[in-house]
Amino acid sequence: MNNLIFVWHRRDLRVRDNRALAEAINTGRTVVPIFVFDPHFWESNSYCPDRLIFLLESLQDLAEHYRKLGTELVFWEGKAVRELTKLSKEYGALVYFNRDTNGEYGMNRDDVAENLGFVGWDNDAIQRDGRTKDWSDQARAFFEMEIPELPNTISGHQIRSITTPEAVKTKYQVTSEKDSPEQGGSTQAHQRLEEFLAEIQSYTKSISKPLAAETGTSRLSAHFSLGTISVREVYQATQTIEAKQKSFFTTRLFWNQHFTQKLQDNPTLDRIAANPVFEQNYDLIYQPDQEKFQAWCQGKTGYPLVDASMRALVSIGFLNFRMRAMCASFLTYILKQPWQWGADFMFYHLIDADRAINYSQWQMQSGMVGVHPNRIYNPTTNLQKHDPQGEYVCKYVSELHDASLEFIMSDPESRQDTLFRDTYIKPIVSYVSEMRSAREIYKDLNTKAFHRVQTDPELRAHLSLSGAAGRRTRKKQLPDTKEV
Repeated sequence: MNNLIFVWHRRDLRVRDNRALAEAINTGRTVVPIFVFDPHFWESNSYCPDRLIFLLESLQDLAEHYRKLGTELVFWEGKAVRELTKLSKEYGALVYFNRDTNGEYGMNRDDVAENLGFVGWDNDAIQRDGRTKDWSDQARAFFEMEIPELPNTISGHQIRSITTPEAVKTKYQVTSEKDSPEQGGSTQAHQRLEEFLAEIQSYTKSISKPLAAETGTSRLSAHFSLGTISVREVYQATQTIEAKQKSFFTTRLFWNQHFTQKLQDNPTLDRIAANPVFEQNYDLIYQPDQEKFQAWCQGKTGYPLVDASMRALVSIGFLNFRMRAMCASFLTYILKQPWQWGADFMFYHLIDADRAINYSQWQMQSGMVGVHPNRIYNPTTNLQKHDPQGEYVCKYVSELHDASLEFIMSDPESRQDTLFRDTYIKPIVSYVSEMRSAREIYKDLNTKAFHRVQTDPELRAHLSLSGAAGRRTRKKQLPDTKEV
């Protein structure tokens, strides 16, 4: 049995474009694909049940793909590195895995694994020794690299699972809470990719509109987050079609890797402000208030588009990019509540929860970096622009089902609630006054934070700057505050 090689699956729940699997097959050893249900993950309460169901569905689909290739996916349970170390010693086996960037815990775990003799492979565009000036060129080279073909069969093995996805679901009492259209697995991912590419012409018109985005965007982000399909596969499939919208879409595939690189360069960005100037001025920026925070969480702020977005997040586990940014802006700049509270709440409810993207975006949208403009989203003008008929608002805010369009679109601070029998929430705060207050608070802090970035090369490396932020820093162009 000393001719075995375990392929440890984590956030790479696919057989195609899986380097660890391909390298294992090339050794000529008997491949044993394995997934370990680690209690650290299942007991963390960091993910909503529907996200866990999406994972279990993805594992069942992965198991079926392996069966078609002639082998079995092994399901194990326990502390992953400890259990795999025991198995590798028992069978005299190697352990291969794809390196991952999934926060401090996961990155430390991978370091421990490699120190124990596990073999890690790079299967993404991430530069693990720090971002270099040619990052974009290297990322493009990765995206365009030929994907090796899998053999038609993989030799079977004699290792038997000690648990099943169904048993884990029962053990941890995982029960759906959302009305989500998301379904896990590579089969679903490739089907969704095919459907999206057939309708990509509507992509640019849908991406910012919250209702249209529910069906008009790729909806592949949940699949990317668990690796049921690779970003590279999607990039290469997109290149085969003729559509002017495809470059707009593929840019976002690069963003996926860009934000992952940020987490690689700063593993604590899911809890600590990226720029120490903001971390040191927490009490100036925020006025923690659980009542205001809960009003935001429950979609009871009195601002229809904010309320609809938050209720949609909780209801279906999806929110398009612009609404995520608007809700982050409203919580931090307008309600003056800590960005970490909002980031954790959103991460929990998103089916496509991706640590790098979620927390990088929250830091950027709430002004914790010091090199980006402070974008303060006006919820009323965004409602008028992106949901002009109030369809999204009426879908998720039941109190407004029978309201007139004029009432829905009016400025919450000036509307006459008596026109609607006082059944909708009065504004929790004055957007205008809180927006002006935020501008004053950040005016001085932004200057200090930007100076810190310019004078501290270690911080610049930590921030993993690129694009406009990098150019702005080099040219010493202090970012401004914008109402959008």
